[in-house]
Amino acid sequence: MNALNPDPWRVSRNVLSLTLLLCIGFVSPASAQLPSRISDSTAVSIITVMPGNPVYTMFGHSAIRFANPESGLDASFNYGTFDFDNTFPFRFASGKLDYRLDVTPTEPAFRHYRGEGRTIVEQHLTITPQQATRLYELLLVNYRPENRYYRYDFFFDNCSTRIRDILEEATSVTIGDQGRVSEETLRDLLTPYIHDRPALAALMNSGLGVGADQLATVRDRAFLPVELMHQLEASGLVATVDTLYAAGPRPGNRVPGAALGLWAVALLLGVVTILRARKRQARLRWIDVVLFGVVGLAGAVLTYLWFGSEHVVARKNLNLIWALPTHALIVFAVAKRHLPTWTRIYFAITLLLAFVLFCGLSWWTQGIHALALPIATMIAFRAGRCLLSATTNRPA
Repeated sequence: MNALNPDPWRVSRNVLSLTLLLCIGFVSPASAQLPSRISDSTAVSIITVMPGNPVYTMFGHSAIRFANPESGLDASFNYGTFDFDNTFPFRFASGKLDYRLDVTPTEPAFRHYRGEGRTIVEQHLTITPQQATRLYELLLVNYRPENRYYRYDFFFDNCSTRIRDILEEATSVTIGDQGRVSEETLRDLLTPYIHDRPALAALMNSGLGVGADQLATVRDRAFLPVELMHQLEASGLVATVDTLYAAGPRPGNRVPGAALGLWAVALLLGVVTILRARKRQARLRWIDVVLFGVVGLAGAVLTYLWFGSEHVVARKNLNLIWALPTHALIVFAVAKRHLPTWTRIYFAITLLLAFVLFCGLSWWTQGIHALALPIATMIAFRAGRCLLSATTNRPA
């Protein structure tokens, strides 16, 4: 599909896929006709497209541009294209999604970005004609059908890091210091891009494990196009910088009080739970079925991301302390009028884990998102009520 002139159905499918993937790339551009070699007068630059408002544009994009008005060459190489088909959900969840190198005519791509209201910055490189030729030849080799696909990794191998790596190979210039540690983790680096989307921030942060909370090296930061842009400036490879299109400020999407609203619900649920328990009234089975069912399914997804996928940063996820996948099974017990006696052990363990979660907040090596805490509190309240019901054998 040509992303510059798509039909509505294909757009909706790609928007869905990009929303799920939160990718940096540009979807299915039209391929450009490429010469076998470039002249010494060909200008080489790095294009950085700033984040846009739609979810699928929120991390920005990078591309390598070759322009020569004399020959009519003006093409941009980008590593941000992938194929959407019926296997996409499985490939995405498994971390087995392949991206590819594609080439687009530059001006139509720019029109697309301007239409999205995204700032476009061009960094003109100071490389020699020999280095430019070497870079072009490497890209042509990468563009061969047997080479153009690669296994995508959002943090460590994407459309931005690929550009960094091929520039280093062509110029022998190191971009980003792997030995110098920055003051931010990978999770911290995502925050400015997702802080105004609380639901999305909660989903992303819940899916990331301990690996996302290690301090990133300066080189690691290049998974974000804007960070790569800064590293190129520091490397000495940039001669001049032009802002080809300056968009206005990005409109905010923040839903005020999202965490506060969930805490209000948790508090209300806690009050209802305590009052009904004191008056020896039946527990609210439908609340338990919905709450434990939804949290259990979320825990099952986190468990799969840890053990069944290739997402390295999704492993060792401490959110499984409160989002137990077994909650999805316990709903068959809590749906009954009388809770089986054996469930006392289960709900006692659930309460203990909630206690451990909150006691360890100050020293966990993984960040627990603010929206996860009120949900964990609700689980604790309802686990306590179920424990009391199972112990006293009162009807639900």
